Amino acid sequence: MEDIVKAEAIASKIAEAGGRAYYVGGCVRDKLLKRPCKDLDIEVYGIPAEKLEELLSSFGNVLTVGKSFGIFKLEHTSLDIALPRTEEKIGEGHRAFLTSADPFLSPETASSRRDFTVNALMEDVLSGEIHDYHHGLEDLEKGILRHVNDASFSEDPLRVLRAARFAAQLGFDVAEETRELCRKIDLSSLSRERVEGETEKALLSREPGRYFRELRQMEQLEEYYAELKEDPVFDERVLALRDEAKEPVEYMLDILCAGMTAKEKESFLRRFVTKKYELKELKYRTCEDITEKTALFTKLDQLTEPGDYLLVLRALYPQNEEKYIALGKDYQSFLQKEHISGEELIALGMKPGKELGELMKKIRKEEYTRSKEEILEELKK
Repeated sequence: MEDIVKAEAIASKIAEAGGRAYYVGGCVRDKLLKRPCKDLDIEVYGIPAEKLEELLSSFGNVLTVGKSFGIFKLEHTSLDIALPRTEEKIGEGHRAFLTSADPFLSPETASSRRDFTVNALMEDVLSGEIHDYHHGLEDLEKGILRHVNDASFSEDPLRVLRAARFAAQLGFDVAEETRELCRKIDLSSLSRERVEGETEKALLSREPGRYFRELRQMEQLEEYYAELKEDPVFDERVLALRDEAKEPVEYMLDILCAGMTAKEKESFLRRFVTKKYELKELKYRTCEDITEKTALFTKLDQLTEPGDYLLVLRALYPQNEEKYIALGKDYQSFLQKEHISGEELIALGMKPGKELGELMKKIRKEEYTRSKEEILEELKK
């Protein structure tokens, strides 16, 4: 609410200077859908960049994150403030654009560069009037994602993944003409980081399975998700357990890969996962139905987030859920108890070195089911 008040104060100053401020993009869409919105994007018309920066400085520290493109951020707020801009494709790939700020573009022209009609809606910050130049309100009401412009949409391959991701986040269907256009776009120039970003957002969305279903309908699943032979289904139970996970993306990747061989899983993940620690963690999280205590604890000891792995097993094997809940409690108790130390073994006459390390590993497994005192007493004999 505080940022909205500040936005209105900024818009009033802009109006006094002869300009106009509009909320644009996702914040307008989400407000109309009664969805929460983290960031407020404002587009300013009729004010040159230097004048806009000067005006904004009276409201706080201005971060010129994209000054050459006419993009400003007001520090300690959710406000991103930009001038309307044009984009010209100058090469291959997602970033190969020449971007120019133009404060005197018309709102209709500026909105035509946006990806989907529901993201091209504009709201006057002061009056609350909605400007809809591309029938976005109609598509919003029908739950449809439709591209705004054939030419500009086709220039950016990331928009194919964004179409599927927005469908998953909003629960919308992609318009058939947009799907048809997506079928013709080459995705091979996308970076792993960009694919990773869209995948993560999709896996955390309200309908993650819809992301992969839409890409299959667009005939665009093979480039990055070839190992998915069938469209994944994430039921309410899977999504409820996702909310308990410390690392929900890794949890969802485990569910997604559950039917793959170890080799398929590694190949699949390396195509879009960039974080080495995440790849290492997921490599050890093979999803067999392990209910034998020693075998399960051995697996849990290899993991950074053993609790998340137990959530995965509960999701995949609901018939054994009670067992996994009980084993999870047992494992937590095991971690909290006092364990045999290397110093204690040395005090019993054992020498530091490789053999001691191997013995420590063996003792660790014995501690899963036996007491420290019992094991030490046996070692003394």
